[in-house]
Amino acid sequence: MRISLAAVGLVWLAALAACGAPADAASPQADLRLLVKLKEPSADGDAIARAAGAAAKRPARYLSSSGGQWHAIVVRCVAGADCDASIQRLRADAATFESVERDEPKRPAKP
Repeated sequence: MRISLAAVGLVWLAALAACGAPADAASPQADLRLLVKLKEPSADGDAIARAAGAAAKRPARYLSSSGGQWHAIVVRCVAGADCDASIQRLRADAATFESVERDEPKRPAKP
């Protein structure tokens, strides 16, 4: 059985287009980088990501630690109001998180 080069090319193009197309162009996804301070120190990144995901009601991924209480995470949300709501839900979980801040570059104050 011989497969034509054109058929292989069409399958390859279809696969490439499917990989590059967003699931819903009307709602672009955003990776929201956050710094969270835990109420109790922990070194278990997986547990921290699970707790953050449950609190934010969005998928979360652990990035790194800055000591026992401060950790960097990424929350996957729909841009805009959904990301803001995710932060508010994390902040509302005061039993787990003492502080939740956006992980943004700090700009020096202008004189």
